[in-house]
Amino acid sequence: MILLPYGHDQSVYGKQWATYGLIALNLLVFLYTWASGFGMDDELSHRMSDVEAVLIAYPDAHIDAALLEDTPAGIRAVLGDLVEPDPDSPLTEGDLALENATADLLDTFRALPEQRLGYRPGDPSALTVLSSLFVHGGFWHLFGNMLFLWLAGAVIECFWDRGLFLGVYFLAGLGATAAQHLAEPDSLVPIIGASGAISGLLGAFVVGYPKTRVRMFWAAIPFGFGHFYVRAWLLIPLWAGIQLFYALLAFEDGVAHWAHLGGFAVGVVSAIVVKRMDWDIADAGDGSSG
Repeated sequence: MILLPYGHDQSVYGKQWATYGLIALNLLVFLYTWASGFGMDDELSHRMSDVEAVLIAYPDAHIDAALLEDTPAGIRAVLGDLVEPDPDSPLTEGDLALENATADLLDTFRALPEQRLGYRPGDPSALTVLSSLFVHGGFWHLFGNMLFLWLAGAVIECFWDRGLFLGVYFLAGLGATAAQHLAEPDSLVPIIGASGAISGLLGAFVVGYPKTRVRMFWAAIPFGFGHFYVRAWLLIPLWAGIQLFYALLAFEDGVAHWAHLGGFAVGVVSAIVVKRMDWDIADAGDGSSG
């Protein structure tokens, strides 16, 4: 069963240049990471083959545990058996060859765009706090995020000051990163993607325009496909509830659920402040057609 939002009946006017710009910037960064990472999967396979070749030549070879200190748990799970159990054991020719091959493998892994530009809670940096908001793991990751950015961002930008819109977008991104960091402070798995910041826009959307009807596409192959409408006040909190459910279960699906919740919370609070301060342009939020 496929469910995908692809439109709504909330009218917007003018040109949403900030939203266009964010989409363009995400696309440019994606093209850069794709180009810079082109062929690196083959390089990783080659480096792994080198490690395996050393192990064939030196079955008893081991590596120093320090080589794996700043690597994600998944890498340590794969290479952990290679660690020398006795740290006082003398270094052999096979150990040296295996350490060199493993070091080359890890250097190639660290050179992957998502490893360089993603935010790693266990090894944080100020640069990756920002760069991680524009890095995506593949085309469909990018496509899904940009679809949601367009659907929610165009409305928020239309009825908010453009600078305020951008400020809340990046503040939600920071809140998302902070939430995931607090949930997994020692994780070395990079956090990437615009979804945390976009979750903030969804939070602002449901506060500001709860009656908007969101157009949903559905497909149940081979039974058919079609579309239906659902109010934002139902759809978006339901999505947030699912994120909370998975986050509390620590569901390992490669999705930063706490980041989504952190960004969403920032968006909700920001929208409440905007409404209280009367900083938005008055709109009924009924979802007029046009």
